[in-house]
Amino acid sequence: MRRIGSALILLVAGLDCGPAEADEIVLKDGSRIIGEVLELAGGKLKVKTVFAQEILINWAEVASIATEKPLPIVLKDGTRLQGTAAPGEGGAVSVKVAELADPVPISMESISSINPTPKPAVTFKGFVSAGASVTDGNTQTRAFSANGEFEARAERQRFTLRGSTNYAENEDRLTARNSRASIKYDFFLTKRLYAFTSALFEGDEFQDLRLRTALSAGPGYQFIDTGDFQAPWLREVQFSGEAGVSYFNEDYEDSEDKSYVAARWAVKLNWPIVPKKVVLFHFHEGYPGLERAEDLYVSTEQGVRFTILENFFAAIQVNWRWDNTPATGAERDDTIYLFSLGYNFDFSTS
Repeated sequence: MRRIGSALILLVAGLDCGPAEADEIVLKDGSRIIGEVLELAGGKLKVKTVFAQEILINWAEVASIATEKPLPIVLKDGTRLQGTAAPGEGGAVSVKVAELADPVPISMESISSINPTPKPAVTFKGFVSAGASVTDGNTQTRAFSANGEFEARAERQRFTLRGSTNYAENEDRLTARNSRASIKYDFFLTKRLYAFTSALFEGDEFQDLRLRTALSAGPGYQFIDTGDFQAPWLREVQFSGEAGVSYFNEDYEDSEDKSYVAARWAVKLNWPIVPKKVVLFHFHEGYPGLERAEDLYVSTEQGVRFTILENFFAAIQVNWRWDNTPATGAERDDTIYLFSLGYNFDFSTS
């Protein structure tokens, strides 16, 4: 009542001026609002009053709701109902679904959204970035790096491509040449739980590695997704974790090739801590061997991206890899420090 102010007094006093059929919202302080329920999203109920004004009400302040026409009601577990709402017993909402003989009672707390805005059929997002340096004179060096990500997301499916490459030479002597690519498909069994299949391909001349291949499958869980929090600095955070099994193979130029069954874990964090301006990111995956305890491969990528102009950004990134059983003469770990410029893209299809 405090937030709605004097507009509620006019509404209660002028109920006879409204339409014969209208929705009714009763607040916990006893106030009644008559009008048309437009939408519940992000914990805010939008109502068009009898005077054609739109107001927002905190869903936590609503004691009961009644609607005249069927509306889609989505629960926090992903269940979707289409029907009219009416006050139920014990503060619940009674939803009358046309296909069912009896109304369905649901708690107010279990409702995630009402009449939600339709989501695009498929959304596409990702980025490409590159960095390069050249020196000529007393020192002659050349270095180039590039990386990118592409994600296509439908309601129950997600497809992700990731890739990176690094090259460097000094006085016509090669000092770095490695590339990495991965492909992953997720099928969402619920709003959060999904099953994944993935493939990793990697080569590194200075690790004597012609090709590293990992073919994996298992379950994953979207712990945090866009819109879970309302604070601006948390609204767009995404965090997921995966576990599974993998066929792991390493094909070397000179050393003995290896292949074995491994477990796989992975976590991915994308956090626009300042929306549209600053993004923190972290991705890592590990492959512990299930046949020998000493077989372990881990890779991580982490850094920060700063928007410099619209979709263009600058990125500072650190990539680290650990191979516990490397090729003969190779080191166990590699660290790459990158500064790059890139471009973000994000669009959808209806």
